[in-house]
Amino acid sequence: MIDKQDNSQKAPHEIPEDLRRSKGFIFHFPQDNHRYHDLYSDLDLRENLKEFLSDILEIVGNGVEYCSFEQITTHLSDKNKPSGKTLIYSRVKNLTETGLLQEDRYYRQDLKLRNIKIYTLGKPILKPGVDAKYLAEEAKPVGDNNKSAEAERKLELLRNQFDDQMLSKPSNRSYRDMIMSSMLAKCIRLDSHDQRQKLETHFSYKDEAIDVTTTTQIDGSIAMSSDIRYTMVITTFTLEVMLEYINKYGDPEKKPDNVFVIDLSEVCTHIGNKRTAGNRLTAYRAIKRLYQTNFEIRTPQESEFARQFLEGYNEANYRFLTDFRALMFDLTEEDDLFTNEPEENLLEGEIKNPRWIRISLWTASFDSMWSQAVARYHAQQSEKAAALPPIVNFIQNPEVVKNPTPLTYQLYSHISAWVGVSGHDKKACSVSDLHFYMLRTSRYQNFLRSLIKVLNSVQDPDKPQITNDTAHFKVNLYGYFIEGTSQIEQRGRKGFYLTFSRDTKDKFIGDRSRHNQLKALANAQEIVDSQKQTEPDSSPVEGEYMAGPAQLAKLREELNKDPDDPSIAKAKIMKPNNDGSWDLEPYEMFPEANS
Repeated sequence: MIDKQDNSQKAPHEIPEDLRRSKGFIFHFPQDNHRYHDLYSDLDLRENLKEFLSDILEIVGNGVEYCSFEQITTHLSDKNKPSGKTLIYSRVKNLTETGLLQEDRYYRQDLKLRNIKIYTLGKPILKPGVDAKYLAEEAKPVGDNNKSAEAERKLELLRNQFDDQMLSKPSNRSYRDMIMSSMLAKCIRLDSHDQRQKLETHFSYKDEAIDVTTTTQIDGSIAMSSDIRYTMVITTFTLEVMLEYINKYGDPEKKPDNVFVIDLSEVCTHIGNKRTAGNRLTAYRAIKRLYQTNFEIRTPQESEFARQFLEGYNEANYRFLTDFRALMFDLTEEDDLFTNEPEENLLEGEIKNPRWIRISLWTASFDSMWSQAVARYHAQQSEKAAALPPIVNFIQNPEVVKNPTPLTYQLYSHISAWVGVSGHDKKACSVSDLHFYMLRTSRYQNFLRSLIKVLNSVQDPDKPQITNDTAHFKVNLYGYFIEGTSQIEQRGRKGFYLTFSRDTKDKFIGDRSRHNQLKALANAQEIVDSQKQTEPDSSPVEGEYMAGPAQLAKLREELNKDPDDPSIAKAKIMKPNNDGSWDLEPYEMFPEANS
């Protein structure tokens, strides 16, 4: 504590100047304790306290010692978590009573600063005799756990009624719905601070004007940036259900119903969250907002956008989900397992700790995904199975959905559509242009703040954090390099000149990715087929480069391995030996990269 009369005494806390006059308390994570950063998650605390502390530790660390109550509130709100003043102060008080936090006061008479309450995080050790109400409950045997038994009973009821609409085992794959993640993500809210119920957005697609009016139900909310990753999870799960369905029945003509049952605990796992009631509720609310959000789309007659996304119609009312219902609790085998009314007519208080939801996709999206599942099934049944990419429109790095930073998913989708997953194109624009292209419904300063959060989420931990004043930076956003140079934007605003390019060594979109190898093999197969048609009886002569059926089969065998298998062979080409035999030799798939 500082003696108020001794202004020359060194302050016990060097609080950053921009935080000194902030409202509420200050949270302090001493530099000496940063080495324990990963140990706090192992404490024997109740889940709500552990999760709250984990959220704060996302703000401090990596050289940052202090954060304010206002920053904590904003961070929780951006993650769609409860961020009320009463709740935050209650959590801080509880952590203080466990001995993890120490309360202190900071006063500087010479600076005429108020008494600032500071909570300092100590080492990850709980004080002796901590009240049991703050500790995690002891695990009970499954047979004695009524909640677990009830969950198993519900799962059995669900399987009996909806087995074909449920995913048996999620895989570590990730796909995205193109119209939602790339196009209509421009037409939603940036974050929860934007309370508008109607948005007007105008953009162009291949030089054609697109007008979109975004609305929601009377008591609903328009979707926001952090909700987009849930569209990716739903797209992944529903596509995998379709693939399981067609492989189970072996009949492409037997089309499944556009009804899917999703376990929100699996959703949490897929995006890298713990399977807690709070995280399930967060996912539930995000998916509900996606259901409540309506896009009234108007395009020119016979536009490319209408042809590609709207089944040829130049006007459409699009919803990512056309139905959304929650599993009710008091069930018998005779009950309808889900609410009779869509979720828009159900009070949230009537849904307690939701785990299972039933959804339906927009019809055009469902049909497009089913067509891809059928195409993949046909390819698997033919001898040229590996010559065709199994999924053509939904490829992405599964780590994208695990990044909790809002705007990540829109930025990744925007860059992937702009730069592509092959070739060596570089794209460049200012932050002002990016704001205009991606989310012009938001304010520029809010967009820039969110963009910097995304960049810092993938910044090398050994490098300083990016700020408005950073002169230059370069980060890798899941296979796409983003390089920025500080500049003054329109109206004298701070910003960056941004350059985007593909990481040619990336596992998912690099030159040696499964997608690009399959693409190269498909091209080689076309050449072979063309040679057979023009010269069916010809034999290879010395010096000719051509692939035979046996060699292509060998390539396909290699490519049929798991996409993450590091032993996948590099692309090969056929070359004759002096004795008339043929060998596979490596070749450069993209020779122009070295020119």
